[in-house]
Amino acid sequence: MEKTLDALAIEHGVDKAHDRHDYARFYDSILKPIRHEARRVLEIGVYEGGSLRMWRDYFDVAMIYGVEIMPERAVNEPWIKTYTGSQTDEAFLATVPGTFDVIVDDGSHLSCDQIRTFEIMFERVNSGGFYIVEDTSCSYWTDFTPGNGPTAVEYFKSLVDHVNMHGFSVDGKFDRNRDLLLGHKADASEWERTVDYIIFYNSAIVIRKI
Repeated sequence: MEKTLDALAIEHGVDKAHDRHDYARFYDSILKPIRHEARRVLEIGVYEGGSLRMWRDYFDVAMIYGVEIMPERAVNEPWIKTYTGSQTDEAFLATVPGTFDVIVDDGSHLSCDQIRTFEIMFERVNSGGFYIVEDTSCSYWTDFTPGNGPTAVEYFKSLVDHVNMHGFSVDGKFDRNRDLLLGHKADASEWERTVDYIIFYNSAIVIRKI
């Protein structure tokens, strides 16, 4: 019998389990349909590597990639490869090859970093894939929201408008991309064109790509 993501989180000592943040049970419900199909998964923020091992055991045919700013935390094992650098360094992130079925941001937790990383990396999520931002409760902690920019939660709330605002017809036909590109938003961004749905969970945000 297959282990649940929560069971694997406990097995690998990951704080996504039900006794800590309780992300794993929620993730299992949305990721299960692609469990045996996902080929490439990226997690930003390696820490001790337990999360990468959890994903490796959950996605049975996927290569798991990590991004970590501290070289001593890099994990390189069968089916796991870590790249060392900053999650907001666009030139560095370009050295992490390919596109991904799942990207998880468990990095600095700084709102500015969460926003910038999303703006860089969402275009590299495959169609039908997921972009997950964790620890969004940090949006309410002053230590993680320096400067005058929006918090991560405020920023991702704006995606709700883009999920809903294009539900009108053009020439009697609904076409989201046409609404954006031929309507009032010819300069529509990748996420404005391709966000399918967004879920605000307890301290985590999940965006699915069309």
